[in-house]
Amino acid sequence: MRRRTPFRAQLRPAPLHRRVGIGAALFIIVLAVSGLLLNHTDTLKLDQRQVDSSLLLQWYGIDMPDQASHYDSGSHRISQLGEQIYFNSQPLLSSKQPLIGITSNEQLTIVALSNTLLLLSHEGELVERLDTLPQGMHKIDAIGSDTDGNVAIRQGERMVVADQELLSWQAAAPQLNIKWSQASQVDAAYSKNLLSNYRQQTLDYERVLLDLHSGRLFGQWGPYVMDAAAVAMVLLALTGLWRSLKGRARKRC
Repeated sequence: MRRRTPFRAQLRPAPLHRRVGIGAALFIIVLAVSGLLLNHTDTLKLDQRQVDSSLLLQWYGIDMPDQASHYDSGSHRISQLGEQIYFNSQPLLSSKQPLIGITSNEQLTIVALSNTLLLLSHEGELVERLDTLPQGMHKIDAIGSDTDGNVAIRQGERMVVADQELLSWQAAAPQLNIKWSQASQVDAAYSKNLLSNYRQQTLDYERVLLDLHSGRLFGQWGPYVMDAAAVAMVLLALTGLWRSLKGRARKRC
């Protein structure tokens, strides 16, 4: 007479079933925890919390710039950290051109990059961007203003000065007294604030969790691994349910 397999033994997971479950469990935990945190992004302010971990920044290939440049013009300060330009420590725009200096007149604050003039309101709003330099100049070595508050730029020994509206430029007289914008030093508090803004713009925890949830954090094959883990868990659930129903049917017999 054939002995009937005990019901508990029928429900005992097969070795392959158990191994697949253990292998997929870690990824499912990652999916569940990251998904739970992402559901509360606004409450946790994940999109406002910048990543300070050097390990994560390196993983994303984000290198902190070794040097920063700063220029002052009265109550305004322009800074460059990496390719990011900041006005009074707030992000203004991104540019690969090096920062040359800053000056201002009654109407505008003028920022010079190596090949561009940025015309800003005194509140830091970009009014106009001049990518074509006056008088056929090809680059800017310095920017400043004369004693009357007129903006001047220099390329080598060549200097030109603008009217108050910056509509017309003319060659500057050699004897014209111009105060050129000079690089300045900043205190530790400003430097820390600037670095914090740079990191916040570069990488926040919401993006990290999104990449973790999708698997993109682990490279180009990461999403496929997470997909495989999800599919494996679905199959495990279906096969487990099937084994349970099959065991119950045998018990009735």
